[in-house]
Amino acid sequence: MYAATAASTPARLAVGTNGQVLTADSTAATGLAYTTISSGGMTLIEEKTLSALSSVQFASIPGTYKQLMLVWHGIRHSTTGSQFVLRINNDTAANYKSTGLGGGATIVAGNATTTSLSFLPGAEYSYMFGYGVSNTAIETDAKGILIIDDYASTTKLKTGWANYSYYSMQPGLTEQAFLHNFTYNSTSAITTLDIVRIGGSATISNITNTTIRLYGIS
Repeated sequence: MYAATAASTPARLAVGTNGQVLTADSTAATGLAYTTISSGGMTLIEEKTLSALSSVQFASIPGTYKQLMLVWHGIRHSTTGSQFVLRINNDTAANYKSTGLGGGATIVAGNATTTSLSFLPGAEYSYMFGYGVSNTAIETDAKGILIIDDYASTTKLKTGWANYSYYSMQPGLTEQAFLHNFTYNSTSAITTLDIVRIGGSATISNITNTTIRLYGIS
């Protein structure tokens, strides 16, 4: 394209490389330049399709993003009476501090310090990946989203929030939905996320056309 380096002094500006965009650049002779836009948005780190598993690990998480986002859908239990939760860096100490709100027919609120990401220890509705066997309707499968901020820091505690729902087989309970904020009381960079079974004998699987995905957010 044609630009100018001064009044009545036209100059040809050659096209940039693939993917570059034209931007204002006061350091260029023509005041214009083709530049590469810095990467941003979400990058898929790993995607898993669960099949009769009692534990799941996202390992060797790169420390190159600002946030982590875990998204899951279509998770069903093989039998009733089992609980699956999330642990960071496979940490089993009471370093997870959270406050939450949710429920089914009855709204509940609570806060807790626990050995995994949950907000009401001992209650059936504290489990991010479901409790009991799932119903046959897709809308009642365990599903949710979790975001962890500044996960790669080695000097700050980690904070985040989760929103999740599932079907419960407890007497009198059906669909359950929850929202909670949490702090992971550690300055260690997060390199692994583990979904672990802390009760019962069930395995978890994804139904057809669903997965669990870990993203890095730039």
